Amino acid sequence: MTAGAGGWRDRVVAALSVVMCLACILWNVELPTRLGLAILAQQYMALQLGLALTIAFLIHDPRGRRKPRVGLVDGVIALACLATLGYAVVDFKWLLAEQFYRPWQITLIGTVVTLAVM
Repeated sequence: MTAGAGGWRDRVVAALSVVMCLACILWNVELPTRLGLAILAQQYMALQLGLALTIAFLIHDPRGRRKPRVGLVDGVIALACLATLGYAVVDFKWLLAEQFYRPWQITLIGTVVTLAVM
């Protein structure tokens, strides 16, 4: 899984970075509200955190240095962060309504986010 200059990793990181910037711009001009969409601030923050963690695990080693390639473990962690927080963004309203019943999904999301951020 090498990722040289212009490799797949750089293209994925660039695409995720563009999505982060576009989401930020659209959020700041209140486009969801103008379109009549009810998107909570926590959903937006989950999206940004998921993208940031994915990018971090794709390009940095544990000491913060840029790594030459993506290892299997880092790739799995990056994918888990993106998938978990993507699910939280999509199904946030259900998670919010069901939080008092402590569904397993909330425990899984919390575990993945806590371990990835640490």
